[in-house]
Amino acid sequence: MCPGDRVCGLLLGIVVILSACNRDLRGNKAQMTQQQQPVSSAEVESVVREGPAWKAKTWRLRADRDLVAIESLGNSTLWIADSNHTLSKTTNDAESWLPVNLEVPHETKIIAIDFVDSLLGWAITTTTPRDVLDAQGLESSIWKTNDGGLHWQVQFTGKALSLTRVVLVNSQEGWVIGSKLIRRETLVNEDIVLRTTDQGQHWTDVSGVLNQSGAGGGVEDIYSRGSSRAVILTAAKEIFGTEDGGLNWLSMGRVPDEPLQTSAFRIGMLPNNHIWVLGATGGREGTWSMLAVRRDRNDWVKYKTYDVLLRDSIFLSDLEVVACGTIPSNNGVPLPDDSQRVGVILRSTDGGLNWTIIYRDPRAKSINALSVEPSGSIWAVGEAGLVIRLDPIGQ
Repeated sequence: MCPGDRVCGLLLGIVVILSACNRDLRGNKAQMTQQQQPVSSAEVESVVREGPAWKAKTWRLRADRDLVAIESLGNSTLWIADSNHTLSKTTNDAESWLPVNLEVPHETKIIAIDFVDSLLGWAITTTTPRDVLDAQGLESSIWKTNDGGLHWQVQFTGKALSLTRVVLVNSQEGWVIGSKLIRRETLVNEDIVLRTTDQGQHWTDVSGVLNQSGAGGGVEDIYSRGSSRAVILTAAKEIFGTEDGGLNWLSMGRVPDEPLQTSAFRIGMLPNNHIWVLGATGGREGTWSMLAVRRDRNDWVKYKTYDVLLRDSIFLSDLEVVACGTIPSNNGVPLPDDSQRVGVILRSTDGGLNWTIIYRDPRAKSINALSVEPSGSIWAVGEAGLVIRLDPIGQ
């Protein structure tokens, strides 16, 4: 029995407060446990074998230029970008090409392209200064066409910027990524993510939160999951996601236990919502490619393919993936020896554990980019002006 109402009330209040604290502690502990669960990373060495070659048809667009990007729109229409400042378009399955020369300085390069349909598309160009310390000499622009490439207009230009990829969600919404040079004690790269919701009339920088989080180093790739939703891959192989158009970015972890020299190239999402990341390196330390798949929050599997440097990949299903790059023409010869490598396209039907070579070509030391048609045909471009169309045997 309490000696007084005030004392009883005080004791009851203390009990309620302690109970609430215990609930908060249990909740916080559960949240911390979830966040601090150890990352599980299984690394498996992939096997590359000769396989039945797919039916191939090839063209040499310009032997003096390397092709860096390709976009297949279906209906026999393709766009290709070379290493200088020329786009090429075909509307008859590569039988003839219309060159489209952007009116830019000779040192300006086309970096990326993306099209919504046969009329509406965007391109990224970058001018790199001879002096690497000349930050203001580094300049990138976003170009738009709405008449199938007959005319192009600049929508955005920025100094000290290296824009590397444009991805369109629909005719109004799109993303552009890259890095920006910031002078601190030295020149350093920071992340840059631009977004438009009005067909490029305005491009908004939504990367501020990323750099506040300490990511930095530049954004290597982006995958859009629908309107306002995207995941990005940074140079440090970190992954961030947004559900609100980049106003807020949530850290989704990073590819675990991967050496610093592995460059990050591509990020995507499988039909089962698992995130995948492609990276590779080639140098004195060795040559390998890495295909990592995040199966759930903290569970990764990494497939390592040695003596192969993959530059692009496309998942056709949860398990079927096609990738392209370069491979030694003679086993044991390091890839930095340019005279001893050839362009190659690989296919895996088990998510990257086993690969078969479905195409190789000594005319191109590297095959750089892929695009797939709804029919299942694979298009690819590489060095020395090489254009390739692959179809499974029997088609």
